[in-house]
Amino acid sequence: MQAHSTLHTDESIAYKFIENNKRLVIAGDMDYDEDIIGFFKDADILIVECSYGNNYKLKGHLIPKQCGEIAQKANVKKLILTHLYPILKEVRREEAKELFQNTLMAEDLMDIEL
Repeated sequence: MQAHSTLHTDESIAYKFIENNKRLVIAGDMDYDEDIIGFFKDADILIVECSYGNNYKLKGHLIPKQCGEIAQKANVKKLILTHLYPILKEVRREEAKELFQNTLMAEDLMDIEL
C-alpha cells in the first residue's frame, strides 16, 4: 500500500493498493491537484469523491468535470465516483462521462472486479 496527501485538510489522504499488477486507488475528500495525477497514473480503478455537480464547485471538493479530467490525464481504466450527495447523482455521472466514458457511480455494498 502507498499513500499520498490530498488537497483538503492536513489529514486527507489517497491510498494505492497494488497486487498482481493491478492498481486500485481510493481518494477521499480532495480538490483538483495536478501533482496527484502521477499517483493515480495507470490505475485499473480510481475511486474518487464527487460531492457536487459541475455548476457548484466548493473548495476542497471535486466536480465531475475534474474527476473526468483526472481519470483521463492519469490514464486510468475505470473511474468510480463516490461521496455523493443524493441530489442529481446521475447528472454527475453523465457530466464526468463527457470527459471519461468508463465512469460508474459507487453504491453501498458494490462489488468491483479488478
